[in-house]
Amino acid sequence: MGFLGMAAHANIADAQYLLGSLLLNEDDDEEEDEAQRKNKELIRDAEANRQRSGRATDARNIKDIRKSARAAYKQYLMEQKRKKQVSAAVQSVVQHATTGELDRAFGKTVELLLDPKSKLEPLVENDDHADVAKTHLDTTKAVEWLRRAADNSNRDAHVQLGNLCLSHDPPMALEASAWYTRVTKDETPHPDALYNLGVMLFEGVQHAEPPFLGNKSASIPFFTRAAEVGDVSAQFFMGILLHQGDEDLDIEPNFTSGLMLIDMAAKKGHPAASYYLAQLYRSGDEANDFAADRTKFLELLDKAMEAGDADAFFCMADIYFHGSDEFEQDYDQARAFYMAAAEQGHADAFCCLGALYYNGIGVEQDFKTAFLYYQEAADRDSMEAWKNLAEMYTVGRGVPRNEATASAIIKMLKKWQISLIARNLVYHVDSAAEQVLYLKGFNYNGAKLSYIITSLPLNGEIYQLSDIYSEYGYDPKRASSPITAVPTPVTGSNNRIVFVRPPFGGPRRDNKYAEFRYTVTDGVTTSNEGIVVITTNDALVSSTFDLDVDNWKILSNGVGADSQPNFQPISRGVQLSYYIYGLDAVIHRRDDTGDDSMRWYFTAPPKFLGNQWSAYGGSLEFVLSSAEGSFDAANLNLAGSGHLVELECAACAQFTGVTLAMPLSPVFSYDGTITQFKLPLNELAGWVQDPKNIILAWSTPKQCDFVSVLSGLSAIRILGDFTRGYETVALDSVVLRHGPGQPVACY
Repeated sequence: MGFLGMAAHANIADAQYLLGSLLLNEDDDEEEDEAQRKNKELIRDAEANRQRSGRATDARNIKDIRKSARAAYKQYLMEQKRKKQVSAAVQSVVQHATTGELDRAFGKTVELLLDPKSKLEPLVENDDHADVAKTHLDTTKAVEWLRRAADNSNRDAHVQLGNLCLSHDPPMALEASAWYTRVTKDETPHPDALYNLGVMLFEGVQHAEPPFLGNKSASIPFFTRAAEVGDVSAQFFMGILLHQGDEDLDIEPNFTSGLMLIDMAAKKGHPAASYYLAQLYRSGDEANDFAADRTKFLELLDKAMEAGDADAFFCMADIYFHGSDEFEQDYDQARAFYMAAAEQGHADAFCCLGALYYNGIGVEQDFKTAFLYYQEAADRDSMEAWKNLAEMYTVGRGVPRNEATASAIIKMLKKWQISLIARNLVYHVDSAAEQVLYLKGFNYNGAKLSYIITSLPLNGEIYQLSDIYSEYGYDPKRASSPITAVPTPVTGSNNRIVFVRPPFGGPRRDNKYAEFRYTVTDGVTTSNEGIVVITTNDALVSSTFDLDVDNWKILSNGVGADSQPNFQPISRGVQLSYYIYGLDAVIHRRDDTGDDSMRWYFTAPPKFLGNQWSAYGGSLEFVLSSAEGSFDAANLNLAGSGHLVELECAACAQFTGVTLAMPLSPVFSYDGTITQFKLPLNELAGWVQDPKNIILAWSTPKQCDFVSVLSGLSAIRILGDFTRGYETVALDSVVLRHGPGQPVACY
């Protein structure tokens, strides 16, 4: 270790990386012994199980199987600490000290070290830390060595630092992406960095500060490149994507290519790939001429278990419990394999163990043990386990009776019951045109869904899709007559209907899009209504002021001031043609700052308000101009700060209200000239949220808070008063444009 420390101080990147990694993992052996002790009762006697199964081809290396199981369980716990921001499929990311723990001990030192923009002080000769025996007391030094290794171009250190950024509380997603990106741009990109970037983009990092939005389309090139350079997790991911297809990404199923990639990952030892292939061989795929093969199924299932795959252990447990796949029913074996899966944190396995003890199946009935297993499953978000716990608290079985706790659990479960989602969707259909539309449901339980039309569009018609033409090689056609009554089940294949838009008979000032609603059901539960918006372009609503002020108002322009803006039916260039304007009625100058405290706003008419959920990810656009007033820097209110636009939802936060604002800034500033503004409508664009507390600063809103405000807009205000003196400001071409659709996480 002394030589390693000296090499690290000599600025040898590989030594710095190794030293940092060793310091982060120095307690690994102790954790292993503790895990063996605590989980002893959860480890099955695998040798006996395999002998009793009567299969001569089974592997016999029990020590390796147990070691893999313990490693997988540790990985599960570490990924839970990362708050599920990176998929559990990221096999390479295993941390033994989270940055949250380090920050609590050493303040913000670790956070600064993880910031790629920060600079490190040069190494000092004869530093005490050259003696690694002393370094173990200063865990921040581990992160510093990784940082120095990265600064000296060690590629693995970049990935390790990115991983640490994601494990930070809250996740430092932008910093993580910066570390990963640095080792993905050369001819030999780092496979783990590519894959981790793909996962971040595919899923998003919702709890990061600032938030990190997902973008599935943007993630695919990273996954593809990672698979090309040999990342086994990326090969498995792309294999699944090609095998199953993805409508949202316009990826058609390709059984051959998908199977090739999954098989490639399985041969490299990817546990989930082996399990996935095992299930393919178990059931076969008649549509793709893929025959079932029991021998290959069991071989691959064994391979997945040897690699520590929890689902594989759980599958084997179910086989013994039900006596399926030509195995005899054996509750002892089932319990042993459920324990093996539970050891790795498998929620359903814990729940099944609870059921065995609750009902006395293969064991002596023991309500207290059942309660403990149900609790473990509930801690891993098993709804079935929570239901069982509620029942046990209600009757006092295995735990003292507590109706208040049972009631609290039931109340929580009702909030969770939104397992079915009819997604809110946006489509473009031109005037006098027709188009096939896909309805998209989401089911957390994976059951097949039926689709039901619950309301009809006012300016358009929807038809069932007739598939009879497709039998003769033609595109499917719409039925002969439109749907005229609701509710009506959707009969077309792939949940498709046809929308027909009538021709417009003249100018439409409201830009009103067509809209209809639908629900999805699994036969037991029905979702809330999903909304389908159909536009002729990407504009949801607009005001071009071709005829009059279009119901816009002016707010906060002084007592007795006219709330009606002025209409100007003339053109002043391409960007300003037929517009409205306002002017200061009263100047309330503050004695301390000289600012005009009576700042007025243009306020939007009702057609811009209400449920504008589809604007999330879109934009608010408008043109401002001024014909009077001094916009010199010294004459600007609040030194050029303040809010350019405010969005308000009075009904949000249980009717306490939520206001979002776009501050004036170098990005969005106004100097009195004709200026086109385009404000992105997402939480990453610079919007801030009112904390409802005058001593707190406005802060970045969360993704779902932004969606909630747009879903219940009660006001849109655009600033018209920028200076300390009198001025006139004109407004034109206001457009609210839609985005790609509502994020699944925000229903």
